[in-house]
Amino acid sequence: MLRKLERRSVTCQNARMKTDPEVILYSRPGCHLCEVVAGMLDARGLRWREVDIDGDPELAERYGLLIPVLRIENTARELRFPFDAERLAQFLDG
Repeated sequence: MLRKLERRSVTCQNARMKTDPEVILYSRPGCHLCEVVAGMLDARGLRWREVDIDGDPELAERYGLLIPVLRIENTARELRFPFDAERLAQFLDG
């Protein structure tokens, strides 16, 4: 017996939009606070990437002891730690 395939419409509610901003987490190896923030981002199901500031002298000078720092790539808005899940949500929602 053949089963009829159900077709689902793609809507804003059930599909991630390609226009979602990319979140950058500026960090360095061994930073336990950076790991906390990475977990917060993962818990929200966000698309993000991590940038090791030690690999770039300009970033190391700019962020130094300020890490972890989040940056929305297309707006250049930044959020510096400490922050909680509520403040993160406000930052991400613009």
